[in-house]
Parts: sequence; structure tokens; C-alpha cells
Amino acid sequence: MNLLELHYRILKEFDEEKADQIIDKLKSIIIESDIRDIKSASKFRIKHMKKKFSFIDCLGYSMAKNRNLVFVTGDREFKNLENVEFVT
Repeated sequence: MNLLELHYRILKEFDEEKADQIIDKLKSIIIESDIRDIKSASKFRIKHMKKKFSFIDCLGYSMAKNRNLVFVTGDREFKNLENVEFVT
């Protein structure tokens, strides 16, 4: 789902060829979510209700955290959370 957001942004700012090219390079690192991710994403979203995180971002963050990975985002709301690399 995060790749959907990435593809959309590249497509919007560049073109279809560039968007497809980047996504094709990333397809080998796709991680499937599991029930643990869904439960933790739901709890995370409720815990941070005031920040109005999207469901996709909550799931992506939870998937990264559950796998001891860094969640890379440009969403300012994530800026001071653990396991986050904020990019602009």
C-alpha cells in the first residue's frame, strides 16, 4: 500500500515510465502484512487519534516496527516517533 502512494506521487510529478521503473525496482522487497500488523496498526491509530494518521501509514509503520525496520516517511506527524526516518 505504501508503494501505491509512492507510485502515485512519482506518476503525478513525473510520468508513468518513471513511476513504473521505480516500483519495478522495489517489488522484490515487498513485505506482506499479517494479522499482528493489522492489530498493532489499529492500536497505534487509536493511541495517536489526534494526529489523524491514515490507515495505510499506520499499517506501514506497524509493519516496520514489528520487523525492527525503520519506517521512512515525509509525513511530519511521524517526525518524533521511534523507528522513523523522516525525509523531506
